[in-house]
This record gives sequence, C-alpha cells and structure tokens, in this order.
Amino acid sequence: LTVTAASRAYLLEPQWNPSIEEQALARIHRIGQTQEVTTVRFVISNSIEQYVLDIQNGKRDLMSLLSSKPDTSRQLAAKLQVNQTLSFYTSSVI
Repeated sequence: LTVTAASRAYLLEPQWNPSIEEQALARIHRIGQTQEVTTVRFVISNSIEQYVLDIQNGKRDLMSLLSSKPDTSRQLAAKLQVNQTLSFYTSSVI
C-alpha cells in the first residue's frame, strides 16, 4: 500500500513496536510524493502513551547497541524487557 496522496499523518496511539509506525510513515514518504509531509503525534504526559513512547525509544537504543555488539544481544534484550515490565508495574502501584 502506497499512500502518496496523503500529506499528513496523525499518530494517536503509539505501537509497542516502533517499526509499525515507521512503516506507516514510510508509505506516505514513498517515491511519487510531491507534497511536504507533516506528522503530528498526540501524547498525554504521564499516560500509557508516554510509557509506550519511552519503550519505543528504549527499543531503538537497544537495536543500535545490538547491531554494534551482536554477541550480547539475547542477554541485553531479556534484561531490558524485565526492567521495563517491572518499572511499569511499580509506577502503576505507587
């Protein structure tokens, strides 16, 4: 699906997997796009959306690290997932 007729993207609900959003935006930026593309993201501070965006940023950082050090990838991925899960439940309870 190519959506070059669109020139604006409104992201209302962040996805756990940042590549899903990146793919959606890439569909607008494809060859044949003649207009400037504007992306708007709606986020309420201190909400689950903010938490998901933090997770996305952590995943991007992790992917950068893993691509430079593939031998430790499984250990780092497991540790990050456990830490994020614990921090979410801890902050929700308090």
